[in-house]
This record gives sequence, C-alpha cells and structure tokens, in this order.
Amino acid sequence: MGVKTGRDLFDSAANLIIAFTPHQYTFLIKCSLGLGQQRHGEGSVANMQRGISISETFYRGPLETKAQFQKKIASLAKELAKRMEREELGGRVVCLKLKMTDFYSRAKQEKQNGYVWTYEEIKTICFRLLDQHLWPCPPIRLIRIRVSSCKNTHEIKADRRMEEFTTKLGDEEWRQQNTVELAQVGNRVRHEKALSLQVSK
Repeated sequence: MGVKTGRDLFDSAANLIIAFTPHQYTFLIKCSLGLGQQRHGEGSVANMQRGISISETFYRGPLETKAQFQKKIASLAKELAKRMEREELGGRVVCLKLKMTDFYSRAKQEKQNGYVWTYEEIKTICFRLLDQHLWPCPPIRLIRIRVSSCKNTHEIKADRRMEEFTTKLGDEEWRQQNTVELAQVGNRVRHEKALSLQVSK
C-alpha cells in the first residue's frame, strides 16, 4: 500500500477497510489520528474488569412471587443506574444473583454487544435473565445486581463516535465529498478522548 506515515494510513482508509478486520481497521485509523494508547496498560483486559453492584437482604421475610421479584429488581436497577451515572460508568456484563433462604445461590449473567448504564437497560436485562434462566425459583432472601467490564462513559461515547467516523472514512466517495466534516469529526474525537483521559487520571 506504500504506507509510511500516519497520514498515509488515514488516506488509505478505503483500502484498509477491505484488507483488515473491523477491529484491526479501527485500531489503525486510531493510530493514524494519534489516538493510540496514552498510558501503559490502557485498554488492557485488566483495566476493563472494574465492576459496580448493588444488593439487598430481606430481613422482614423472603420474596416468593414473581411480581415481588420484579418489583425489587426494578428498584435495585434504578439505584444502580443512579450510581453508575454519578461515577460515569458503563458496563458490558450484567449479572443477576438470587440467594435462597437455605443460603444456596443462583446466578446468571449476560454479555452485551455495547455498554449499558441506564435504568431501563439494566432492568430489561435483569428481567430477561429472571424470565429465561432463574424462574421459577424458591423463596429468596437476597437479590444482587452487578455490572462489570466497565468503562468511563466519556470514553464509551468517544469510541462510538470513532466507530461512526471510521465507517464513513472507509467510503472513498464520502471522503471526497466531506473533507470539512472529516476534519470536524476528527477534532471532536480527539477532544472526547482527551476528556476521557482527564477523568481517568
């Protein structure tokens, strides 16, 4: 391809999207824009394992009906979403754990295609886990919801913008017709990346 510099990579986007996998392509375009890793370990598996959870034990008596389960799950999902908003976190793995009165536990988790952090997203996933994997269930004394594989929401939004940007960038005709928008989107991606780095320090 005759690629020697970052600018060469950027200008060869239409060829790169054909020659490489989507993940490799996005990585190369990020590098061409100077958006590679800024610190040792950034983006590593170890750095993605942070999680956040909420649980409640029912001292006044166990929950027995599905309606009771759903009402409590909704309440916990709402509180967890508020915490995630405050801490600016989004996660890809949602786990619902139920502990029975005999202290045995059941748990099921689901990995999402994208990051989630809103009340509706968490509640919907937990209801699905309950319906498809955990119900029927004996009376329970504790419910726990955990969201893991978390990432800062500034970085998530920057990554989403980057995906939109690189998808368009692979279209040579679009590139030729939107040179001004290319520059604007590139600047916006850099700005959002800088914000995510400031928050994570």
